[in-house]
Amino acid sequence: MSEERMRILNLLAEGKIDAGEAARLLDALASSPPGEPPPPARKKSPKYLRVVAEDGPQRVNVRVPLQLIRSGINLDAMLKGEAGEKVGDALRKHGVPLDLRNLGSAEIDALLQSFADLSIDIEDGDQTIRVFCE
Repeated sequence: MSEERMRILNLLAEGKIDAGEAARLLDALASSPPGEPPPPARKKSPKYLRVVAEDGPQRVNVRVPLQLIRSGINLDAMLKGEAGEKVGDALRKHGVPLDLRNLGSAEIDALLQSFADLSIDIEDGDQTIRVFCE
């Protein structure tokens, strides 16, 4: 099997592309001249932010829809005056110098799309924490 076909099938197995996209890429690969690479696969947009924490026998598994995060950002953007300042101060206090009130729709989309590559793994003895998007 060609290296390109294996790469497409691996992307499908990893959930980075769906079956329709894999079929389109395989068809394009079959119809392209030898040595010409297939068209690039589109990156699948993440739908959930996942946090998994294990401490010995205890396990926490949180799955937050990114749409909920988008709604929270939009809600904060609507906060005016003192309430908005308190949210901004709390974010800055925790090391996040971000004023959500100044974000437009395009910036929110870019911020949430950047979560697609988010992957944090922390292991410390019996404790494990993973943060990622799917």
